Amino acid sequence: MGHDRAARPEDLGRLLVERANAGDVESLLMLYEPDAVLHFPPGHVTRGVDAIREVFTRFLASRPTFSVDIKPTLSCGELALTSSRWTMKGIGPDGQPLTMGGTTAEVARAHAAAALRGRSGPALASRSYSGPTSSGPTSLRPCCPWS
Repeated sequence: MGHDRAARPEDLGRLLVERANAGDVESLLMLYEPDAVLHFPPGHVTRGVDAIREVFTRFLASRPTFSVDIKPTLSCGELALTSSRWTMKGIGPDGQPLTMGGTTAEVARAHAAAALRGRSGPALASRSYSGPTSSGPTSLRPCCPWS
């Protein structure tokens, strides 16, 4: 698991869901640039693959399952903006069934981290979630020299 690569930005959403559903945190992290930024959990900014690993390890420990509706990608040069609507089913902290959903937005950069890790294809520079507890739009924090 986890060795499929993203040949184009549109592949990232599918690969993220496949790897999250498998509980495969390490292969999930292979889709991120080393200094990526994750806006998750809602209201928190997580920077770097090591910190993102901790978030996903805790979040996926209860083995939730995800489905996703991937939206059209906007590309400009080596950058792409991807988005999807997601649904998650799992068990809440109270032990009861839990279903929730929201929207993601990802900024992907072609070949950046992938080349560093001996792979080709796009890698996530920034990922942001908007969910049921969010109020209003969620801001993206691209991991770029000008940020």
